[in-house]
Amino acid sequence: MRGTHMGTNRATQSAGDRRAASGGCDRAGRAWPWWIAAVVSAALVVGALNVTAYRNRLRNPRQDAFPQSFGYSSLESYRSVPEEETLYRAAAAWDVTTAEPNALYVDDAGGVWVAGADGIERFSPDGQRLDLVPVVGPIRCLATAELPRPTGATRAILCGSGGEVTLWEESGKPLGRWNSFGEKAIITSLAVAEDGVFIADAGNRVIHHVDLHGEFIGQLAQRDRDRGIVGLVVPSPYLDVAWGDDGLLRVVNPGVHRVEYYRPAGDLEFFWGKAGLGKDAFCGCCNPAHIALLPDGSTVTLEKGLLRVKVFSPQGEFRGWVAGPDFFGDAASMTTETRDEERTPVPDLATDARGRVLVLDSARSKVFVFEPKTARSASGAEEEPAAEGADTAVSDQADAGSNPMEAGSDQVEVAPHQSEVGPRQPHSVPGQADAG
Repeated sequence: MRGTHMGTNRATQSAGDRRAASGGCDRAGRAWPWWIAAVVSAALVVGALNVTAYRNRLRNPRQDAFPQSFGYSSLESYRSVPEEETLYRAAAAWDVTTAEPNALYVDDAGGVWVAGADGIERFSPDGQRLDLVPVVGPIRCLATAELPRPTGATRAILCGSGGEVTLWEESGKPLGRWNSFGEKAIITSLAVAEDGVFIADAGNRVIHHVDLHGEFIGQLAQRDRDRGIVGLVVPSPYLDVAWGDDGLLRVVNPGVHRVEYYRPAGDLEFFWGKAGLGKDAFCGCCNPAHIALLPDGSTVTLEKGLLRVKVFSPQGEFRGWVAGPDFFGDAASMTTETRDEERTPVPDLATDARGRVLVLDSARSKVFVFEPKTARSASGAEEEPAAEGADTAVSDQADAGSNPMEAGSDQVEVAPHQSEVGPRQPHSVPGQADAG
């Protein structure tokens, strides 16, 4: 009897060993085949990795954001824009005499400044040429500001030149330079606020905030997960900023195809924008290239590659067109030209207190002035139409379709991201926003 009992125990132990080796038991105590356990384990591992990767992409849209190549599909329907959605008309075209004009600015009095290789050409609000300020370039962007000096406040011209900001009197006399932005700095835009200047640096992918003496205050738009900021994605040297009357700085995040709103302290309050060829989206690898604000807080955007100028409400809703690709030239050549010598510089953009939109077309050395067809462009409510006949003056001064526009590997269509709109209204200035 004793021998039989011991034999039974050995048989039971042997069966248990076989179950363990085969992968375990189900609820009924039956053994799992080893390969089922292996498949289940692998599936759990793969699932965990996918969840982690997905969460990381939500936090950082720069990862795997762009395909290996870009391409437009069926441009025919995008060459012209619907007349009923076009809110502006080209009312005037001013000839620019300075060579290689590439930067446009409108001051508080409505004066228009155009920077080029010979200096800065100034115009009155009605287009009368005033003078040429002989500053030394190259000048990528410019603004004016009242700077404190020992003898009192002085109106100075601020110019983004390479990796520094140069300061000039209106006579052309140099006042100094701000050049503490690092070796990689590429200054592309300036926005003057009440107590300082915001300086867009495409090379370092950051917005510098300095006081009116040029002393460092802080930096904005750097990646910060705790504050919900994804960081600037800048594949090409176009990074624009605009200061609003609501106390918020608009910052283009071109690689993410959106406009972000920041408090001066660096908190992200609001954002909107998405990638695509649609009228409410931004095409190419990295757009918009330029922005400007209308008196009601609406944003005017200019896209490079397939040149388009549009108006969005303060909340980021598409409001209408200023100009479509056909205004600037052949839409097909915009997206197929690859020779550096044949590419046309990207136009610059500005607005004035009258609600006009000004576009510097460097290819034709002209400033085109767009006026609202009705008051709807500025307020959203249609009123009496603007005067007729001004369009003829523009067509007499320039052939709007005579120049092929630029193209390049960074200026063609990217697979659309998911539409993103921030959770807060820009004029309410609430607490911190989640960047998504």
